[in-house]
Amino acid sequence: MTDIKDILFALSERCCIGNIDAAALCAEDYLSKYMNVERKQGNTSVGLLKGGSDYTVALEAHIDEVGFVVTNVSDDGFLTVK
Repeated sequence: MTDIKDILFALSERCCIGNIDAAALCAEDYLSKYMNVERKQGNTSVGLLKGGSDYTVALEAHIDEVGFVVTNVSDDGFLTVK
């Protein structure tokens, strides 16, 4: 089994500001080792793992990055961003 730290580093190395394809493909690659993974409309990846119980559990995560441009650093360490 892959260490969660390795997975997080692999995902964070994919540039996905404005385009999540690389990170989504990376996540799908990891998930596909354990379940069937399907790409849905709007770049949503869905993995299905059947179990033997009478209930369903959903795990959800958001894969986008939020990007800012730092335009100034004040003397006391505050950032001005766009």
